[in-house]
Amino acid sequence: MGNIRVPEKILYFLETHQISRGSRIVVALSGGPDSVALLSGLADIVDDMPLKLFCGHIDHGIRRPAETDREKHFVRKLCTDMGVELSIFTREYGSIEGESRRQKRSIEEVAREVRYGFLQELKIRHRAAYIAVGHTLDDQAETMIMRFFQGSHASGLKGIPPVREQIIRPLMDCSREEIIGYLTSRDIGWCTDSTNEETRYLRNAVRNTIIPAVKQYFPGYRTSLKTLADKMRMLDDYIILKREGNMSWESCKEDGIRIPWDLFQAAPEIIRLYALYNGINTLNISRIKRIPYRFLVSLAAKDLENTTDGQILLRGYGLVCNKKGGYLFLNQDVVLNRKKSYFIVVREKVCYSLGDDINITFFMQESNSSSGQVGILRSKVKWPLIVRSRREGDSLVLTSGRKPLKKVYNEWDVPKLLRRQIPVLEDRSGIIAVLGKPFGYKNLVNDQYALREKKSDEPALVVRMRNGECQ
Repeated sequence: MGNIRVPEKILYFLETHQISRGSRIVVALSGGPDSVALLSGLADIVDDMPLKLFCGHIDHGIRRPAETDREKHFVRKLCTDMGVELSIFTREYGSIEGESRRQKRSIEEVAREVRYGFLQELKIRHRAAYIAVGHTLDDQAETMIMRFFQGSHASGLKGIPPVREQIIRPLMDCSREEIIGYLTSRDIGWCTDSTNEETRYLRNAVRNTIIPAVKQYFPGYRTSLKTLADKMRMLDDYIILKREGNMSWESCKEDGIRIPWDLFQAAPEIIRLYALYNGINTLNISRIKRIPYRFLVSLAAKDLENTTDGQILLRGYGLVCNKKGGYLFLNQDVVLNRKKSYFIVVREKVCYSLGDDINITFFMQESNSSSGQVGILRSKVKWPLIVRSRREGDSLVLTSGRKPLKKVYNEWDVPKLLRRQIPVLEDRSGIIAVLGKPFGYKNLVNDQYALREKKSDEPALVVRMRNGECQ
C-alpha cells in the first residue's frame, strides 16, 4: 500500500493548501529517506499538477568528507535520473561547529540557519514560489514531545506548521514506515546519516530513547499528538485574535514599543503573556534568544492596580518594561558590566559615557551635512540604534565585502584588552559602523549607510565622539 499512499498524500496536501498548478518548487534534498521520498513523490505527480522542480543539497561540514562525498554522488545520480536540476552547497569541515561555539548556540540551530539561507537563495535564483522540506508525522511527534518537556505554551504546542510563508511540508501526514515502504516498493535507495545515532543532538535522543518507550504504551501516539497540535493551533489562533483585537504594539523609536496601559491592565493573564511575547518578537533583538516563562509571567499575573507612573515592571534578559504616560513601554535595556562590555540604546541628542575609564561620549543629532566624526544616512537606520562592545563573530559589510571585526582588529594591531572597548554601532539589520578613531584607529561604516558628499543634503545622523565626561 505504501507505493500508492505517499504520492496520493502529497497531491492531497498540495490541493488542500491551494498550491497552484505549475508552481516552481525548490526541494530540500539531504539524501535521507524522507527527502528522497519527497522528491520521488513530487515527481510522481508532476504531470497531474504540473510542477517544475529544482533540488538543493547542503553539506554542513559536520560529518567526515568521505561520508558526505558519497551522499553528494548519490543525490547527483538521483537528480540526473529524474531530470531535476541540482545545486550543492558545501561548508568547510568544522566551520558550523566553530560558529556554534563562538555564538554559544546549538549546532542544530546554526546548521538550520545556514540550510534555510541556502534554500532561500535557490528559491530566488529559480524564481520559485515554494521550498519543500521533508518533515513527517514522526518529526511532528518528536517536536511535540520536546516542546512539551521544555514547558512550551499553546503556540509552541502547535508543532511544525504544514505551511509557513513559502515553506511547505507535503509529507506531514506520512509516517516513517509509509515512507520506507514507498521507497522499497519502488526500489529507490537512500543514504543514512551517521549523526542520526548521536544522542548529543536532542532530537536524536528523543527519537532513539523516549519514542520507543512512548510507543510501547501509546501505540497511536503520532495520531494523538497530531490531534493535540491541531487543537493547540485553534486555541492559539483564538488567543491571537483576542489579543490583536485589543492590543497592538506601536513603535516609539527611541522608547522602543508601547501599548495602551488600560488595555494591558484589563486583559486576562494569558492575553498579557501573549502580548509580551509578541512585543519581544516585534523588537526583533538578535541577541535575545529565549525569554523564560517565569520572567514574563511575573508581569502577566501581577496585580497592576497601584502601579505608579515611571515604575519599572520588568528588567532582565536585555529588556526593560515600564509604565509611562498611559502606556506600557517595552525596550532594550542598557547593560554594563565589570569586564568593560556595554550595550546602550541610543537616543538622539543625548550624551553617553561608556564607563569611567573609557571617557568617550556620543552625541547623536540630526544634521544635513557630513560634518562630525561619522555621518550616517538617517533614512537607512532601522531603529532601535545600539552602541555596544564587540562580540565574537561580529562582521561588517564594506565595499570589498563582509569582513570579520577580528580580522579588522588584527590588521590594525589592536591590543586584545582594547578590542572590547572600541564601540560598535548596530541597528536591527546588523552592524553599521566601527568607531575606532578616538583610540587612534579608523572609523569604518557599512557602505549602504555611509553619508557621501554627493548626498550631503540628505537627513543624517552624525556621531560625535570626544574624550572626557558628558558636559
